[in-house]
Amino acid sequence: MKKLNCDILIIGAGLAGMVTAAKLIQQGKKVLLIDPQDQIGGKFSSSLQFFPEIPGSAEALQSLENILNLKIAAESADQTLHCFEDHEWKAHMGFGENTPKFYEIFQNNLSPQQHILNLQSEEWLPRFAEIIGDRFLPRTQATQIVVENGTIKNIVANAAIEIHAQKFIFCAPLHVLTALLPNELWPKNLRTQWGKAQAISALFLNIAHTLPLNDTPEGILILNNNAEEIVFGKVAADKLSSQWMIHITKDEVEDSEIAGNKLKAMKKMIKKALPQAFEDHKERVNLVEDFDALNFKPAKDIHFHELTNFWLATAAIGPRPRWIAAIDAAQMVVAEVAVGISPGAAPEIGL
Repeated sequence: MKKLNCDILIIGAGLAGMVTAAKLIQQGKKVLLIDPQDQIGGKFSSSLQFFPEIPGSAEALQSLENILNLKIAAESADQTLHCFEDHEWKAHMGFGENTPKFYEIFQNNLSPQQHILNLQSEEWLPRFAEIIGDRFLPRTQATQIVVENGTIKNIVANAAIEIHAQKFIFCAPLHVLTALLPNELWPKNLRTQWGKAQAISALFLNIAHTLPLNDTPEGILILNNNAEEIVFGKVAADKLSSQWMIHITKDEVEDSEIAGNKLKAMKKMIKKALPQAFEDHKERVNLVEDFDALNFKPAKDIHFHELTNFWLATAAIGPRPRWIAAIDAAQMVVAEVAVGISPGAAPEIGL
């Protein structure tokens, strides 16, 4: 079995993993970042690119700018929300007494302010790739965690590679960790709360349009056929591409027929509002599992006391929206794990 060595191994190359890896590399640490996906960023780049102005959002964007040495955010502006009703776009005035399903998760999308970006994620993700460089191993999935005497000895990836490190940071979705770590090694409050929670995934539809969507209003678009099905969308400034999202439960994800019907329902709502959307188009569908969770409120202490060299930095544990929570978690963990490791402490990685 092939063996690799590093100071710190980071599992999961989404936003939390990228921030964690970049900050540690900038501190001189020998890091490895692994992810099953082909490119850095995980599935973040295909998520709905919307940055509402809410508590913590400005600080999170500033943190990204400091890491990447780029000016990402320009200013804040009023956010326009439109819904399609009675065959026309109207200003969204709220849901009234019929609180829709998953409202707890998507309510931050309804913020009256948004951050206007100088650079969209597809423009600043390459900067993360530049900083992390060959420390990123694509198509590499953790398949086993080897524990000895209260510490992680190594992680097996792809059932063929042993990766040894002094410290391990998990930044992937929590459902992945449940398959890797036995129950007795989890913090009791975290495992209990996760067992009670309802994991919610997000189904994203990205469309490249041949015909511009000229009559579409700017801002966040809301489509709903009833209180149970809410679709969020955003059309690019050039009107030639759009992104759409619908939430989906774990049970629905596991049933391919139900998941397929969710996608059909989303397309039907889009076509009703924008008849030309699917004329001579290209589309990409992406499922982001554990996008969020309902009824998940772990205690503040989520340290793995049974594992002295393991940290959790995932958006799922934060009380704030996913992208802010990911940055918060990454920065908190970096401050802890950087202690006690000198640059060059691990042998050079043989890639």
